[in-house]
Amino acid sequence: MDYRLISSNKKTKLIGNVAYRKFTPLLLANVLVPENTFVNQTNFSTSFLKQLFRLNSHYSVGSGLEQKREFVYLEVNPGQGIFAWIDYNNNGIKELSEFEIAAFTDQANYIRIFTQSNNYIRTFTNQFSQSVFINPRNILKKNKGNFAKFVSKISSATIYKINRKTTRENLVSSLNPFQNNLADSNLVSLNNQIRSSVFYNRNGYKYSLEYSFQNNSNKLLLSNGFDSRKTFSHELNGRYKIKNIL
Repeated sequence: MDYRLISSNKKTKLIGNVAYRKFTPLLLANVLVPENTFVNQTNFSTSFLKQLFRLNSHYSVGSGLEQKREFVYLEVNPGQGIFAWIDYNNNGIKELSEFEIAAFTDQANYIRIFTQSNNYIRTFTNQFSQSVFINPRNILKKNKGNFAKFVSKISSATIYKINRKTTRENLVSSLNPFQNNLADSNLVSLNNQIRSSVFYNRNGYKYSLEYSFQNNSNKLLLSNGFDSRKTFSHELNGRYKIKNIL
């Protein structure tokens, strides 16, 4: 089922769809099990103050089956890997908890390989993204002052995304994308990402400047435990067109 709502000035839109599937194996000997899945997606967009602000939102929720992932460590030529094995308990057995990112190149003798397992778990998926764009050019384009000209060249874009999968069947928890304080026993995967950029003279012919900040965090359930990662980055980019000599 699809639904759609558009304002009279076409600056605000709400579009989405809902789907429900019931799967029943026909053969009694079939290894597949009956499964009911539900998916809902909603997209919202609007702009106001002569497009000084533009907002785009996406929200989806659903249920289904998720295949667990496994990983193993393989030994490679000395210095050609990423991880090192440290036998903490001196039992001579390479346990997964004993592999770490190598501190020195000559210790990087292992790589990590992800594989799919035969284990499936029922999951509830929740995705949300929000983007905010700010551009004062249209409001200030009739203003001839130097300060107004300077501000009119500044714009920004901020994007926030969250993608979460859980095994918890609580309705409120499944519908709320911001409830991140879940027990590890209920969590399958969690991905948070935020990126914010500020531009000066973004579409300028001769030059432009851009500063961006990005923060990502990921947590993924594997058959052997959780794999967690966090990354931060700052970027400063500039462009300048050199005048053609010829």
